[in-house]
Order: sequence, then structure tokens, then C-alpha cells
Amino acid sequence: MISFIPEPLGYCEEQEVQAEEWVSSIMKSVVQYHAEAQEELRGMFGTAYIIDEMALMFTSPAWALRWISSAVRIPGMTLFNSANDHVQTRPVPSRYDVHYWFLSSPFTEGVDEPGEERWRIECMYPHPGSPLHDAYRRMMRRNDVMTMHASFKGPDEEAYGVAVKTLRDNGYEAAQLCTSTYGRFSYWLPQEDEDGSGVYLKPRVNLRDAVGEDLS
Repeated sequence: MISFIPEPLGYCEEQEVQAEEWVSSIMKSVVQYHAEAQEELRGMFGTAYIIDEMALMFTSPAWALRWISSAVRIPGMTLFNSANDHVQTRPVPSRYDVHYWFLSSPFTEGVDEPGEERWRIECMYPHPGSPLHDAYRRMMRRNDVMTMHASFKGPDEEAYGVAVKTLRDNGYEAAQLCTSTYGRFSYWLPQEDEDGSGVYLKPRVNLRDAVGEDLS
């Protein structure tokens, strides 16, 4: 019986395989973090909120676009929007610009239009100026991808205030409070997470839709 030795992959094919493995490993972590964050949220809010957004932070727009170009090959995963935002921070007062790319999650069936599923993926590149994101960027290698936050949306500013108080009452601490072009949001971790190694819970409220783009 004659056995054939497969030809080695060409450079382009090898790069494609590596990109697929890169996306797959990141998505596996994102799915796990989403499930964990949803459990945390359920313990505090019951069924009032869901984690509808998972955010990946990149060290440059080029690396973000490289990851996205491979991710959209996954069936059901679609790049459906992008936007820029301008953010002011406290308690450390600062300002920064950020670019977002929004991808539909491939994990929800029965969705008619991209972006309507129960949770989406936000690929983000925060320009220098955010105390929180800058601290993590200094620890990241050039091609690193970090799962930054799990976000949930409140219907109005009053609900946002209640959500923030609930997080604080359950032992969470705010790492950064933000006001942006479209509304307010903040980043929270349990107080016992002293090294900041977890994924932040990010409550948000949309107070004003930017013309032509909705970042909610």
C-alpha cells in the first residue's frame, strides 16, 4: 500500500491556521468569562439584567483589525458597526478617545439582523489617556488581546445609579468612572481582587445617541 506524505503548508496557509487558532483561543476565554459574569450579575440583580457585551482590548488598531478579519470567518460572526467616542474619567481626571468595532456573537440562534443577539463582542482600542486602560497596556505585549469587561445596560440614569449602588453594596469597588459622548459607564471589580486580574463588570446608560451611530 502506498502512503502519501502530505505536502507542508505554504506560508499563507500556515498564517491562516495560526490566525484561526488565535481567534478560537480568545473566543473560548470570552465565552467562559461571559458565563462567569452572568452568574455574578444574576446573584445581585436576578433576571433584571443580562451581560449583553463582552469587550476585547487591543494594543493597536492594526492588531484589532487583524483579529477581526479572522474572527468574521466564523459562521454567524459579523462586523456590524464601528464608532469613535470621547471619554472623561474620574476619580483620576483625564480624557481619552477610543475606537470600537462591534461584532455579532455566533452563539445565539434565531437572530434576523446582526447586532440583535443577546450579547455582542466589542473590540476596542483606547488611545492613551485612560488611567485604567493605560495601566493594562503597559503590561501587554504587542500582539496581546485582553478580555477587558462584561457589560450590562440600564434603561435610564436612575437605574444606572441603583446598579452602581448594588455593586458597591455587594463588595465591588469602582476602578474608573466615565462620562462619554453617549452617556455614563464605570468599571467594577470585587474588593478582594487586589491585583486587578479579573474581568470588570461595566454598567452603562445611554443618555444621548450620537448622530448616525448608537453605542448603547
